[in-house]
Amino acid sequence: MNPLLLGLFRLRLRLGLAGLAGLVVAVGGLAIYLFAALPAELRAQSNAEKLAQLRAQPVLPALAEPPHATDDAALAEFYSQFPAMRDLPDLLKTLHQLARKYEIPLERGDFKFGNAEGDKLLGYEITLPVTGSYPQLRGFIDEAARKLPTMGLSEISLKREAADESLVQARLGFILYLSDN
Repeated sequence: MNPLLLGLFRLRLRLGLAGLAGLVVAVGGLAIYLFAALPAELRAQSNAEKLAQLRAQPVLPALAEPPHATDDAALAEFYSQFPAMRDLPDLLKTLHQLARKYEIPLERGDFKFGNAEGDKLLGYEITLPVTGSYPQLRGFIDEAARKLPTMGLSEISLKREAADESLVQARLGFILYLSDN
């Protein structure tokens, strides 16, 4: 018989059943302490040290509110980037040149101002019923967005009579923003 097993057998006989149960509980408690409680205690101590360091650091002062003059200057700079109302004919000419470039006939269009009372910017609404291929329309819209950065596409609807047709009937709605200077 193995000497280790023989020693455990003799220990069981000397301690008895109650003594052996107590020994198992003591060894289990030691294992729980070493593998669970001690690491948790070390983490808690480390967190307490970090908290003490954070409390020792000075609190950042509240950010000062910028003066209103700076806000007004920034707002004036923003509005100055929009073309003036007097530039509207040139802007419409650019739009017509782009349509001609992409071979999109502009037979008619609806134009109206759509701004509210007291607005700093004027919104000039342009609605164009057009016909062209999808690549022509896409090129026209893309280049119009690049050449006229204060104009946004507000509406688009496409209609094709048959799936095999290359031409698309479209309704393009733009809003051209202008300053009232």
